[in-house]
Amino acid sequence: MPHLQLELSRQMAEHLDLSSVLRGLVDELCDQPSIDPKAVKAYVRVADEWATGPGAPTAFVHLTLCLLDGRGASLRVQMADALYRRLQALCGTVAAKVGASLTLEVRQMDPETYRK
Repeated sequence: MPHLQLELSRQMAEHLDLSSVLRGLVDELCDQPSIDPKAVKAYVRVADEWATGPGAPTAFVHLTLCLLDGRGASLRVQMADALYRRLQALCGTVAAKVGASLTLEVRQMDPETYRK
């Protein structure tokens, strides 16, 4: 814990070095306050099937940062901003060419029910 879950459409995955993307995101997260680098896990899920609404981008990259609840809003915003900037740096050029959206979410997990 914490986890970085990178989800993206197949056409984005085919144009990115996913190992480098994950490494860049992990490095960014490990530089953030209150993060124990030994606890960070990152993984990628590539979608072969997806649908978007009319007029929406036809490809996507979505990053979810899962943290145990307890960090203040300002720290979560700082982490979200830093990770989103890194995500843009790592994927933004390809996303613009492919017509993909880049999104990020911070999720708080309940420490009372999280097990490891």
